[in-house]
Amino acid sequence: MWAESRYLARMAVYKPEEVLAIALNIKTDNPRIYMDFVKAALAMPPDIAAKLKNQIKKWIKDLPYSFDLLADEIGELISHLAKGKQVKAALEIARELLAVLPDSSGDQHQRTDISYRPSLHPRSRFNEWHYNSILKKNIPDLVAAAQQEALPPLCGLLKDAIKLSSRPSDQQEEGNPICEDNSNNWRPSIEDNPTNFEFQDIKNSLVTIIKDSAQQIIAADSSKLRGIIVLLRKCRWRVFHRLAIHLLRQFPKVELSLIAETLIDHNYFDYPRFYQDYEYALLVRDQFVNLSIHNQKIILDWINNPVLEQSSAHNLEESLYWIKRWQVRKLTPLKSNLSDEWQQKYTALVNDVGSFELTDLLPAVPQVRFGSKSPKNVAELAAMEIEELIKFLENWEPNQGECSEIISFFDQPSYEGLIWSLQQVIEAEPLRYAAVADQFRGLSPRYVTRVFWGLGKILNSKQTFEESLLFSWLPIMNLCQWVVEESHSTRTNETASQIFNSEWREPRLAIVSTLEAGLSAKDKFVIPLTLREELWAILEPLTSDPDPTLDYEIEYRNSDEDVSVNSFSINTVRGKAIHAVIHYALWLRNFQEQSSDSVTSVPKGFDDMLEVQKVLEDHLNLNIDPSLAVRSIYGQWLPWLVMLDENWVIQSIPTIFPADPTLEEFRKAAWNGYIISGSFHDNVFKLLVEEYRHAIEQLRSASKTKLSRHIPNPSVGLVQHLMVFYWRGQISLDNSSLIAQFYDEAPVFLRREAIEFIGRSLRNTKGTIDTNIEWRLTNLWEFRLSKVQESADDSNNIELVPYGWWFSSGKFDTTWAINQLKMVLEKVDKIDVDYSVVEQLSKLGNTHLEPILECLQILIERDKTDYGVYS
Repeated sequence: MWAESRYLARMAVYKPEEVLAIALNIKTDNPRIYMDFVKAALAMPPDIAAKLKNQIKKWIKDLPYSFDLLADEIGELISHLAKGKQVKAALEIARELLAVLPDSSGDQHQRTDISYRPSLHPRSRFNEWHYNSILKKNIPDLVAAAQQEALPPLCGLLKDAIKLSSRPSDQQEEGNPICEDNSNNWRPSIEDNPTNFEFQDIKNSLVTIIKDSAQQIIAADSSKLRGIIVLLRKCRWRVFHRLAIHLLRQFPKVELSLIAETLIDHNYFDYPRFYQDYEYALLVRDQFVNLSIHNQKIILDWINNPVLEQSSAHNLEESLYWIKRWQVRKLTPLKSNLSDEWQQKYTALVNDVGSFELTDLLPAVPQVRFGSKSPKNVAELAAMEIEELIKFLENWEPNQGECSEIISFFDQPSYEGLIWSLQQVIEAEPLRYAAVADQFRGLSPRYVTRVFWGLGKILNSKQTFEESLLFSWLPIMNLCQWVVEESHSTRTNETASQIFNSEWREPRLAIVSTLEAGLSAKDKFVIPLTLREELWAILEPLTSDPDPTLDYEIEYRNSDEDVSVNSFSINTVRGKAIHAVIHYALWLRNFQEQSSDSVTSVPKGFDDMLEVQKVLEDHLNLNIDPSLAVRSIYGQWLPWLVMLDENWVIQSIPTIFPADPTLEEFRKAAWNGYIISGSFHDNVFKLLVEEYRHAIEQLRSASKTKLSRHIPNPSVGLVQHLMVFYWRGQISLDNSSLIAQFYDEAPVFLRREAIEFIGRSLRNTKGTIDTNIEWRLTNLWEFRLSKVQESADDSNNIELVPYGWWFSSGKFDTTWAINQLKMVLEKVDKIDVDYSVVEQLSKLGNTHLEPILECLQILIERDKTDYGVYS
């Protein structure tokens, strides 16, 4: 990057001729400077910018392949020049920019001593995506300005691409009216068609832009059609003739005589190698009826008296079949306009050799099916009455016969395909199937799971109030109860792997998810209080589910990932059930508040939901539940447990967070669940001051390798909690406070995290901040700045690097903020978000110019790469 050229690009709008004179005299091979001068040209009047034409063409030739952004800028310049009526310059630049170059794979393509020579792939000077983008975005502006004059350069590019795709030995003789280019393979259809999507390359893109440009020109002035047809046919390659035929079909009323000449041209009717192009077939289909009787007879005589070479036919019978098949192909486009006699001939031929469709001239579009195949599709299953559907699910079994080919195996209907189709059917009409959910009792667990998943979609989406009135929970409850009873009756002392692979595990997980959704739902979708007993009868047994076993949890848990037990709890039956118990308690609390007679009335906590209290206390008993995943749930939900029954939480804190060193992992599991939950509640903080103090004591061993913006980290969570409660005034800055303890114990990367978290929070806060918060934060910053300045260890300086977030937030007194910035810049090599710092400095320049310039000077002097200067 060169600051001087960027300056010139900005000045071009004010002094275009002076900038032009400088640009014409600067000699460089730096593509970034090329880009700056192209930007300058974009700011100049088009007539002045056009004088850079020769330099730009040279820069294009020097363009590094990977420098696509310069190509995009030059594309914009083509539009700028075209709109400014500088057509000649725009055409020359476009021809150079879009030039087609030989295959870069080397000499191997040209060798004749190898048995296989790979295809040649001509290339552009830059990435093909950008090449296509310029064709679509900028060339239409050029065509609008240049009209027919734009087509010869575009056709020249396509001719170059075709020539560079073939070897000298494949070139056609000069006398051939049509030169074969195999375009039926790389461009099956000139018009937009799905068969073209597989063949996106330079040749294809050029065909598209020539087609669109010609149509654009003819639509504006139909008299230009004949001249464009002549131009295309002079190019001789087959694809240009196909383009000409396509245009005749698009504008059928302009050149009727030219259409007739084309249709009775035997070169188009029966192309020697490939029978007939798709474009000719479409044109003859549309226009045969408009031909004179004489011209119709010419075509029909060709079909009736074929002159074919059947060198590949082994006998007369095979040759006759091939001729009839050829005749069917030729008659198919005409079949709607044939005389009775010819209709009879066509029908007889179809009976002998089969029918043919115009789309058969195109390659088949691959049909990709994702997932397994179902024995009945979604529409067929949806059309069944519930009794018929259940009977089908009960009786259907996949074919167990051996498959002779691998593809046959994947193509066979399977349980996997059927259950996915069933789920889609229920998702489409959840109200219909919710009303009869209990009729799915007795089915295989694989189907029951999908019933719950299908019904869950309506619970997690926004539906109308009228729809919610029709939703019934009792049939769903009956199905849930059956699953619980059935899975319990078949339960054995399973190992960890057996539990994980149990066929009833997924239905049990699905039940809990469905109940959680119902407990949290709005309006009439919420489970009614009248079903409290039925609901608890389902939920309570699931809180004793064997999943997870202790062995399974140990196998799953990675000792280096503190958060694993928290995520594990929502992926096991018992863990999800304990989560659901708290949803159940909040559900009851909501009904209690709705039915309260007085605004001041306070729900009685767990006294009115003793079943919840019993489950929560049971699972704090390590003799009943030694799962760390379950213990983490108490931490995750602690703020809500405090809301439900604060006295119970106060009494249970020693059990939730045991002080016994032998139970440290349980304390850690609950703490991590709480600290990374993202909840900041003052009342909960006051209950857990000693736990915060204990967590701070562990920070000396905190690992920097676990620090990530995307993975919840307990140490980072602790930092965030401390900073939030500090700026809220819950923690002081005195020597005995948690903040003081944190800075005594925390490694420097966490001290840096504290400054960055505050800075990011300030940046995300709209408007001004409370003066008390501003005062606390400035005190904290000055405290940390003085400590770093006093330190003899320069590695502590990185704690100051995130000050860029603070400064760019604009939340502090300007003089104070700039002074702090200057002190930080003198201590660190690089500051965070330096580009945002400069943006903020630019807003303050009118009133604080001298210190701003001092800060900018330090930023520039400290920049080791020049990228900061560029910003």
